[in-house]
Amino acid sequence: DWVSKGLDLLRPVYQAQLELIIASRYLVAYDSKLRAAVGGIVKSLPGYKQGALWGLYALEHDLVAYVFTKARSHAACKEVLKDFRGYLIVDGYDGFEPVAQREGVELVNCNNHARRAFVRAEGSDRKRAEEALVFYQELYKIEEEGRKMTPDQRRRLRQEKAVPVFDKFKEWLKLVNLA
Repeated sequence: DWVSKGLDLLRPVYQAQLELIIASRYLVAYDSKLRAAVGGIVKSLPGYKQGALWGLYALEHDLVAYVFTKARSHAACKEVLKDFRGYLIVDGYDGFEPVAQREGVELVNCNNHARRAFVRAEGSDRKRAEEALVFYQELYKIEEEGRKMTPDQRRRLRQEKAVPVFDKFKEWLKLVNLA
């Protein structure tokens, strides 16, 4: 009972924090599959279903909140982010794409997921994988340079320094027939 009453008291704080996060201009969103009880629990646990835990991080405020949904679906993703407008920084989950179709939302995909594919390729195509990873090393240096900057300063830094690296990377991808 104490935990339940404590959670009831904290609910307005959580809601206020979540609203501030959703109102931010730069939002990092991540989804994790989660098996959780969503119905009455009986001996055989038929109420356990695949849900999702959505991690939301507001860069400007350095705040995090988690939202649980009973499904990991495009509809659940759209519901969690229904009021968001700004830059949505995500991994490769395609459920974020319908959110980005709304006016005022710009999808920014996490390049770390693409990098992992080149790391895995080192075993089968070492030369091209290592060439690709050199581009990522350059990008990581730029990110390190911008670590203590504001989001707007980082955006300007990336436009100035990272965009040319990405342009060269794109040309290299075409040259080696990977684009």
